[in-house]
Amino acid sequence: MKVGRNDPCPCGSGKKFKKCCIDKPEYHTHTHSHAHAHTVTEFQSLAEAMEHGLQHLEAGEDEKAARIWLAGWDSLVRYAEKEGLRSLERVDSRHRNTLPEFVSNWVQDLESCLGNLAMGDEQWGHARLKMIRELLQQFPNSDLELIFNMQEAAAETQFLLGHRDEGDALFAALVDAHPDNAWAYIGWGDMYSPAFYRGRWQKDVNRAREIYESGLRTATPRDVIEDRIRLLEDANTGK
Repeated sequence: MKVGRNDPCPCGSGKKFKKCCIDKPEYHTHTHSHAHAHTVTEFQSLAEAMEHGLQHLEAGEDEKAARIWLAGWDSLVRYAEKEGLRSLERVDSRHRNTLPEFVSNWVQDLESCLGNLAMGDEQWGHARLKMIRELLQQFPNSDLELIFNMQEAAAETQFLLGHRDEGDALFAALVDAHPDNAWAYIGWGDMYSPAFYRGRWQKDVNRAREIYESGLRTATPRDVIEDRIRLLEDANTGK
């Protein structure tokens, strides 16, 4: 039964409810239960999306998986906005027993799925960019490596969509922010190397070499950049 603010306090003190136990959680079980039930339902839907999407992915039905996962992603973003959660790890810590896997892992599977689809259809490239932008906006305090990978994926997607200038700008920002990370230079150089993304856009061997070699001056591990330069030379000579 709901207790009014001016009703006698149910604890028996003789005081009005508003002057006594109004702030105690045991007298707000209905409101709390409703909010809790809403959260549980929300995360049941997300859990189902995770599982059903994975089933379609394993069956080779990538587009169905992506659509289901994007619906789950929308639910996750809405929940995080309401709760003021700014990292995926915060969501994981709250719901480690509610969901079939960590959302910090699942979002990377979603991004990868969208990336594969984007290779053949621009609409999925746009969906991938939208998802990444929402992630960077809502969860900026997430794991630094995850954020780096998402930023690199956004830059790659701009190239896939034919937006070379935008892609260059994003890669340049990534290199400026992570001058010691070899993968920033590798991701950028790969866009110009004939060893990668064959037949998708015109390549520039000199530009690729310039980017790779700039990484050799500051970044580690050096050996992965050196491997890329060898691949570049082999592709250029037709080996």
